[in-house]
Amino acid sequence: MLPEITLKDVSRDDVDRIAWWLEDTELSSKWFGHYRCGDPIHRGYDPHHMLEAPQSEWQHVFGDSSRLIYSVYDENNDHIGECQLILDNLGGAELSVLIGRKNLWHRGYGIATAMVLMEKVFTELSLDRVWVSIPQDNTAAMSLFKKLSFVQKSTRELCKQSDGTSIVASVLEIEASVYLALQTSKKRSTDFEPVVTITGMPGSASDEVGREIGRIVGSKFVSEDIRDDLAQRLNSSPKEIESFERGFRSVWTRILASIAMPTEWSTAYDSGYQA
Repeated sequence: MLPEITLKDVSRDDVDRIAWWLEDTELSSKWFGHYRCGDPIHRGYDPHHMLEAPQSEWQHVFGDSSRLIYSVYDENNDHIGECQLILDNLGGAELSVLIGRKNLWHRGYGIATAMVLMEKVFTELSLDRVWVSIPQDNTAAMSLFKKLSFVQKSTRELCKQSDGTSIVASVLEIEASVYLALQTSKKRSTDFEPVVTITGMPGSASDEVGREIGRIVGSKFVSEDIRDDLAQRLNSSPKEIESFERGFRSVWTRILASIAMPTEWSTAYDSGYQA
């Protein structure tokens, strides 16, 4: 099960933590990194500058309708990262996710955040597609988005390093039609409830066990009332259903008894078998 995350408006304390997180070059390269070949540059704003920026500039940056920036909080209400949606004015948006708490990497927080953003893109904003640009050496992020059904569309060179080699990113994308079809499929797969049957010998407290299991899993426990429901469906009386059950059980009891126990014991155990 994925962890629960909440997206919140960015605070100055959040920006302070972002600035501190980006001092770690390994961390910065996992999201924003390589945009200037090694510099821990932040997309959209300079954290150190924004800490001292006037409220008017703060509102300009964090109120921009074409760049939606959110702080990511975990189930304990701790700030653990930041995410962005950069709208391209062509019916799509670029998605970015940073989990700044390295001790929380590989625990599902990144994929949980991405899923919340995808829901926002396709249901709230009604956009056509969402895409990500990931440096090819970030194999964890590549794997994450492929699990979310993103497909690679292209590659692009981010920059050249001092040794002449290039840092290349893969551009992965998912379209609204694919996302909505996946959501519909998931809903259909959960539109039923499993049935658990409990049987037992007389005096085995099987009814009590059934009630307790129903309470634990949050399901309805059905006992004698299932006979009434069955009678109504078959246009029969509860007595007729009960008589049928006894006859059916008796046949199988004799078969089982002849296989599993001596013949002289079968009568004593006849009432114990339940179909």
